[in-house]
Amino acid sequence: MGVLAVVDHRPRAWSAEDVRDLSDLAAACGAQMRMRSRSRSGREAREAAEDAAQAAEGEATRAHELLSRSELLLRTSEDLAGTSSLDDVHQRVAALVSGDLKPARMDLLLVREGVLHPVAAPADDGPPAPSGTGSLSLASHWPAARALREDRMIVVAGPSEAGGAAAGLPATPGFGGVDLRTAVCLPLRGTRDTLGVLILGWDTPYEIGVAERAVLATLAVYTAQAVERALHLDDRVTVARRLQQAMLTDLPAVPGLELAALYRPAALEDMVGGDWYDAYPLPELPGTGGTGALALAVGDITGHDMGAAAIMGQVRSMLRQADQDHPGGGPHEARPRSNAPAGAWTSPRAAPSSTPTSTRRRPDTGC
Repeated sequence: MGVLAVVDHRPRAWSAEDVRDLSDLAAACGAQMRMRSRSRSGREAREAAEDAAQAAEGEATRAHELLSRSELLLRTSEDLAGTSSLDDVHQRVAALVSGDLKPARMDLLLVREGVLHPVAAPADDGPPAPSGTGSLSLASHWPAARALREDRMIVVAGPSEAGGAAAGLPATPGFGGVDLRTAVCLPLRGTRDTLGVLILGWDTPYEIGVAERAVLATLAVYTAQAVERALHLDDRVTVARRLQQAMLTDLPAVPGLELAALYRPAALEDMVGGDWYDAYPLPELPGTGGTGALALAVGDITGHDMGAAAIMGQVRSMLRQADQDHPGGGPHEARPRSNAPAGAWTSPRAAPSSTPTSTRRRPDTGC
């Protein structure tokens, strides 16, 4: 380990007893130095063990967070796959992020006619939107509009945070009255265009690292797919309802008769079906000197979708034409003439099953 040297300022003779004392002193110094060395090694070993334990705990926590985020994305893909309306999308996304990401607020804004409009939260979907929530122009300075224009994620620091172009600026006008420390604006990319923006806000500083950005970006992808599907289904239902309303015309005003009808489809997806009702006046028969009869019809085409509604319109029109062509023959003569030949059906639902019922009534005679 070393040498113990003893020096005197003048020459002296070292006795055997002096040498023994010095040898004992050297042995004691060596033992002390070895003990200190071992103590230092032990302390360093303990510190290394503590550091390793902390690193292992941090890795375990990180692994747990990654597993939790993976489970979140898996639940998101499964839950959002079954959504069919914007209210459903809003409610399910809010429920999904509340368990893991735990934001204090979540907003969904969609583009309509060049303006971002907020999707109102369902009544049972958490706290109501803050006062002042409204639409904003795509050209505005708000971070939500910037995220859509620039097609990128924008993180907004709260008023107590420093730095960043968006520091201290709420994500949308509706966030102005809410004390949020961190917010993130995620563009929702559709098949063709950007559909809108998903906004999450936290009331405490929230660190958004590389891994968290990847999770949020994937969440935005699943949300955009659900929003696009909901918008498509909404357009489909709108077209179907217009088709149904166009084919179910208003009932005519007939003196002496009070007519009323109610149509309530059983299908929940398209909100249309193959049932129909109709009432129309027939032309006056020559030489009768009275008004024409009133034809009444109620029928059903098998099916509860747009295909059944389209075939219903064809059958309804053929029955009308047959009645117009044979006003004096009665329903028993008009009905066979309204049956289409087998080759007339070009739809895959060829030769559909139908159950029409028709009658005629003369308001002037009551028969």
